[in-house]
Amino acid sequence: MSRRGTRFAETMLGTARLEADGTDRRARLDLRVGADSVLRPLGTTEASLTGRIRIAGWADDAHAVGELEISPLARRRIRYRLTFTAEGRRLTLDGWKSITPLRPVRSMTVLPFTLYETYEDEVRPVGAGTLRFPLAGGLAPFLMSFRFPRREDGAPLMAPRWDGRAGRTEVWYTTATDPVTAAACGCTTNWSHPPTARRRSLTAGRPSSPRAPRTPRAPRIPRTPRTPMAPNRGRSRTHVSAPNHGAETAPTGSPRVASPPAPGNSPAVRGT
Repeated sequence: MSRRGTRFAETMLGTARLEADGTDRRARLDLRVGADSVLRPLGTTEASLTGRIRIAGWADDAHAVGELEISPLARRRIRYRLTFTAEGRRLTLDGWKSITPLRPVRSMTVLPFTLYETYEDEVRPVGAGTLRFPLAGGLAPFLMSFRFPRREDGAPLMAPRWDGRAGRTEVWYTTATDPVTAAACGCTTNWSHPPTARRRSLTAGRPSSPRAPRTPRAPRIPRTPRTPMAPNRGRSRTHVSAPNHGAETAPTGSPRVASPPAPGNSPAVRGT
């Protein structure tokens, strides 16, 4: 079943102070927000965060990821949690906008935050700061970035579909896509060979029994090809007459001897 999601972009500017040196550094946060449902002002909406965080002279990570909790009325806050890398260390930015009807504009545009590092199950704060949403130059791009794309349920598309008929080879490809970089990071190919394929029964819901093996056919014996005779050029043709079963034939090269006459055809002998 299809449904709508929510996409928008947000930029905030401000300063951050590190505990190591105690100086204020300029900070900028460019975020892309994505939710699987339409925003609910009266409820709570969970969304994902991706984007870039920059703190002058200390951090510049274009692959920061995290989550956003949007609950302006139910919990009266909009909380940001963003994980990024700075100087080879994995850090987290955690802060929220406290929504109040007494100061609606300020409470919706100011984000105080804390920077901390988790090391061996111990949370160590490394800095703090404040970010502000620029109404003068950022409100129009912020409102124009809102999108409500239609989302399709991907479960039916991921279910393997195969037939299993004999004499047929079927291939199933599975590709995993990185949600941050939108790049394919893996591909798996599964082959279904015809000798082991089995047809699924659509009525019983279970694979049917394999088909009986075919009866082997008798081997085919190839016919011996006829050898063509050479044409008789320049020679007279020899006529072969039917054999005479009453006469003897002399072999080739021997003198021909006449056969004796048959008993009924001998001449009469006259007496003297």
